[in-house]
Amino acid sequence: MSTESGHAVGTDSDDAAATATDDHDAVTIDRERARTAAMALGIWLTLTFTAVALLLLFGDSISGLFV
Repeated sequence: MSTESGHAVGTDSDDAAATATDDHDAVTIDRERARTAAMALGIWLTLTFTAVALLLLFGDSISGLFV
């Protein structure tokens, strides 16, 4: 037995294939992973641009410490 969206639902019959899927749907897992990857990429880009901006602003004074 399935719902309109095509998800299997539990029944009272002896059919072992009809089980509830809840949040273990493949599409839901893929969306969560894509959201996590997008957040990680955003954080990485923010840190990279911040480092570049700091080096452009203070690069001469930083290099003066080592030369």
